[in-house]
Amino acid sequence: YGAMLAASVASADYPQLKIDYALVSYPCSVLWALALQRRGWYLQRLAATVCDAAAAYAVALATNSVPAHVPRMLFVAGTADNFTSIAAYDRWWIQLHAKAIQTLQTLQPPVASDVADRAVSHVLAIARITNADHGWLRRESEVADAVPCSIPTMNIESADVIRLIEQFLKEHNLHSTLEALQTETGISLNTVDNTVSFKDDIVKGNWDAVLASVEQAHVPQAKRIDLYEQIITELADLHDISPARALLRQTEPMELMRSAQPDRYLRLEQLLSRTSFDSARSPQHTARNESRRLKIAEQLLAEVCTAPASRLLTLLGHSIKWQQLQGILSPNVPYDLFFGRAQMIAPAEDKAPCKLLTTIKFPKKQCPNSLAFSPDGAYLATGSADGFIELWNPTTGKIADELKYQADGALMMMEDAVTALAFSDNGEMICSGAKDGKLKVWRSKTGSCAKRFPAAHSQGVTCLAFSRDHSQILSGGHDNVLRIHGLKSAKMLKELRGHSASVTSAIFSEDMANIISTSDDGSVRIWDTSTSDCIHTVVPDSEKHGLSAPATHSALAIPGSPSEFVVCTKSPSIYILAMDGSVRKSITVDKKSCNEFLTAAVTPHGKHILAVSDMSILHCIDITSGNVDIVSNKIPNNDVIGIACHPVLNIAAFFSNDRRVPIWTA
Repeated sequence: YGAMLAASVASADYPQLKIDYALVSYPCSVLWALALQRRGWYLQRLAATVCDAAAAYAVALATNSVPAHVPRMLFVAGTADNFTSIAAYDRWWIQLHAKAIQTLQTLQPPVASDVADRAVSHVLAIARITNADHGWLRRESEVADAVPCSIPTMNIESADVIRLIEQFLKEHNLHSTLEALQTETGISLNTVDNTVSFKDDIVKGNWDAVLASVEQAHVPQAKRIDLYEQIITELADLHDISPARALLRQTEPMELMRSAQPDRYLRLEQLLSRTSFDSARSPQHTARNESRRLKIAEQLLAEVCTAPASRLLTLLGHSIKWQQLQGILSPNVPYDLFFGRAQMIAPAEDKAPCKLLTTIKFPKKQCPNSLAFSPDGAYLATGSADGFIELWNPTTGKIADELKYQADGALMMMEDAVTALAFSDNGEMICSGAKDGKLKVWRSKTGSCAKRFPAAHSQGVTCLAFSRDHSQILSGGHDNVLRIHGLKSAKMLKELRGHSASVTSAIFSEDMANIISTSDDGSVRIWDTSTSDCIHTVVPDSEKHGLSAPATHSALAIPGSPSEFVVCTKSPSIYILAMDGSVRKSITVDKKSCNEFLTAAVTPHGKHILAVSDMSILHCIDITSGNVDIVSNKIPNNDVIGIACHPVLNIAAFFSNDRRVPIWTA
């Protein structure tokens, strides 16, 4: 395999690959044998190529030009049995990154650290092409020959840490906090955003910008006095006496001048007392001003410097990236930066969500059509009318950009509106159903499509559920049919017919022996999973409603009660049914708060039902006692379509057609 691929890469028949270096490590290939004789030569060649490519790319970035060519490299690994360690090779890549950064810092003129990191990361991303399932595996001996694995330590000065914090405060306009920190520590940031623009502001007399920069820098008082004297003189020349007097009499540098150099101070007072300034517009006077400005600029530039923007966040990002490369952190797990660990979600006691936590907002021409929480509660998945499927942080309402495919904008997508979503119990897969009747199964960590069911239903999909072993998917649709699909075969396994209107919800029982479904025909059906036969048909309160039974929806499992389930109807009533079809409990609420329930969910511990009425009022119903509590705050969305409860916390998310997903907490 290795020799064949190497021959393909070298062949002129495949110019579209555009590969500069093809290095194959496979025991049966001639190239592998040659590599053993030269002990790490090809890794040294890789290091040199990466450094050269990064240097060229960094220069192109610094000059805002597009690089003509970045060397592309292809590496082919053999089977994992032929190698001893992945960790050693990962360490080699870290050293290669550091070596390339050092190479760029030797360039003249020096490359800014953020540009250098961007260039090296770009080139390494091209170099590290993963081969099938084998990844990047090499023998320890070759890795050691290429680059030493010892990582030197360095001491971090506390003053540098304080300056990083001061830069963060300055960039986020926290000026009072910045001033307090500089006063208490005696350490000044002493930087300007850009030395070129700072000098340009002085030469052009943009004094507001100059003073703002100088106030946050550590400039000797003598040079501050020179600066203020020049500003006051120029304001006097322009007959702008009021601000000139304010600077002279109300600023610290001028107070120091008055006490240390009274004659100099008195000359400025006399200057501001004059009634005419005949020389203000003369060419000689203008030239003198420009000469003084240039001299002041040179003096101040000797005292200040510039630093790359967002250094604190950049260093924290590098630290997390390094820990991910070392295997200390998983790249797809939300990280608590403050506590230095993966985010832990502690279970909470069941309570009714009553206040807004955050809101997910969708752009124009988009609106959520479905949502689902991941089993661990780390993500909230939404499916929108334009076909996109996105994962969000449910506590912040922000897109989960720790998932690389979302950060890169390569979102999961259906061809039509996403009308149903479901996670597998292990959280590794997401199934999405669309308005055109198609199903797709996605890998949640990578965003890649694992299976497609192009003709799952003849009309739109309304509900989805995974089996416990993640091998099957249950779906219902507007074609009145339920179907079970096999993930391995990517084919329909069973079809359940009996409803005379759209299926509105469907779930597996805890033991997988039964399927419960609801429908717009007003019935609840209980099916035998193995035979696909309907063993019970229930129409709640059929004696009361007769042939005009309201539609049923929201068939919900009750955690800790495998023999019972909840069914909601488009009426003020909710029912708790048993697997034998009997109605265990009927709960009806006052019509002052509900003409009909639109959607419902069960809280994580199975103690309460959260049901939303057509008046946008959230009802919290105690499953054991049947007591109903009405949440005082109304849900801001009109005509709520759906609700989902967090699997661990007291958090609920709602969606409607108004482009918002409000997330409530207790």
